Amino acid sequence: MKIKEKKVAIAGFIFGLIAPVFGLFFGLQVSPTLGNIFTFPWIIIAMLTDSAFGYWMGVTRWIAFVFSGLVWSLIFLGIHKIKK
Repeated sequence: MKIKEKKVAIAGFIFGLIAPVFGLFFGLQVSPTLGNIFTFPWIIIAMLTDSAFGYWMGVTRWIAFVFSGLVWSLIFLGIHKIKK
């Protein structure tokens, strides 16, 4: 992995950590579709665990944040590879 790709992966991970928070806000205030796009890793975990966000324990929320960071990091890397 080159330095540029590492920077893109780190940027994607950081975006993934804050995207669910923005997604919840945008989903309620601006656009439900935009909110769903930003929170889709959380939606996947909610479907797999068969429980809503509000019923998650603290550990599940931390796992969801890390999972979101990893998913968005992979998305950013994929877009970077396609742009090349």
